[in-house]
Amino acid sequence: MLASLAEVGQLLPVVVSAEAADRYVLLDGYKRVRALQRLSMDGVQATVWSLGEIEALLLDRLMRSADPDGALEQGWLSHPR
Repeated sequence: MLASLAEVGQLLPVVVSAEAADRYVLLDGYKRVRALQRLSMDGVQATVWSLGEIEALLLDRLMRSADPDGALEQGWLSHPR
């Protein structure tokens, strides 16, 4: 990851929760942030969720544990109407 960030830069934003106007809580992207720090980068691209820390952590967990669509769901979504 370090080599990729050094070569092409940050491709995916990290996810943060806006806990307060001047405080953000990192939810996803710990490895990217550490790698950017090692490269002495002073900024990071982030997607901000306007949720409290607990709500954002629960949403992140739900999104990670959701079952992917099965063959029937994928077929139904791709079928022309």
